[in-house]
Amino acid sequence: MPSTQPRAASTDDDAPDPRRVLAARRLRLLEADLYLVLGPVPGKDIDETVRAAIAGGVDIVQLRWKDASDEDLVATGERLARLCHQHRVMFIINDRPDLVDAIGADGVHVGQDDFSVAEARRIAGPAAIVGVSTHQASELEQAAEDGADYAGVGPVHTTPTKPGRPATGYRYVHHASLHAELPWFAIGGIDETTVDRTLASGAERLVVVRAIAEADDPKAAAEALKTAIKERPRRKSAEEANAAIRSQLKPFGPGERPPAAALAAILFAAVGLTNLLMLAIGYQPRESLRTDAGTYGQAAFGVAAVILAIFVWRLKAWALLLLQVALAVSALALFASLLYTQRVGSAVLTLAALGVVGWLFWKNVRVLARAQAPATPPGDAPPPDAPPT
Repeated sequence: MPSTQPRAASTDDDAPDPRRVLAARRLRLLEADLYLVLGPVPGKDIDETVRAAIAGGVDIVQLRWKDASDEDLVATGERLARLCHQHRVMFIINDRPDLVDAIGADGVHVGQDDFSVAEARRIAGPAAIVGVSTHQASELEQAAEDGADYAGVGPVHTTPTKPGRPATGYRYVHHASLHAELPWFAIGGIDETTVDRTLASGAERLVVVRAIAEADDPKAAAEALKTAIKERPRRKSAEEANAAIRSQLKPFGPGERPPAAALAAILFAAVGLTNLLMLAIGYQPRESLRTDAGTYGQAAFGVAAVILAIFVWRLKAWALLLLQVALAVSALALFASLLYTQRVGSAVLTLAALGVVGWLFWKNVRVLARAQAPATPPGDAPPPDAPPT
């Protein structure tokens, strides 16, 4: 009878550092994207199913056999673990952290009603991977806080392997794609008919059960799922998206001047010059500004607006940035005045001004980005008559 007790330990000098083993397993976990969960299927040889699934591209295999005796579980688990490890595939045991060492598994997977992550790790050992099933956002967050190595997210669809468990749907998959702080696998009713929608919802790793374990050709089923994962439209990270945008931004060419920047420069120059002209002829329609402080402020405002307009016209980045600030402040002031306007004509004029300011702000965002785009050094571009490399 196979023993369920931990294997005899090696000498301290020969035993690998558990921290290094766990780190290596976590690295392999990050590289995995297709995870098979299976138990004995009537009429099928479990060893042949696993062998075919591995040939089809499965990265992780989990043995889930709820009603097996310890003897059968260890005997089958040891055999499958050896088979998986021969092909550099990780092997996980379900719900039995006490058998991880006896089987030679890489780790254990537990449910919400089974062992806690800390308890499973204590029993399985410091080198063991610990995964946990999650069915809602709070459980996914808790799994990360508890130090789980990965999480199952689902079931996406109702499945006979989890009777009584309601489906979480694609919304939970999308939530995990945005907020998960640990590697995770979508699970539950995923097959050739649902894989595309699951991946489109943000999944990058999948757990499958019946789609491979009960398939007439497990290898072909695994290959099809693996291909779908590899060909999924990958969501770019924020850094990648920003880099892609920056790569498309070209510095301004000689004599080039975007219309939005030119219009903003003209408007600010007009406002500044109007204020200075009003001071020069002694006209000030606003009673509150007919003071020495008001006069000095109006003069400073007029000069500043003209200077800003000049440098915006010259497409200086710092001036374009100040322009955006000025436009944003103007938009807020116009919106505030709109709330207190009591005349229809005044409201229409304010809305029109608000529309112009908003349009200028939006259009000059890209102008500002282009103004900050680095110029291509002359040495980076080959001369026109340079031979092809």
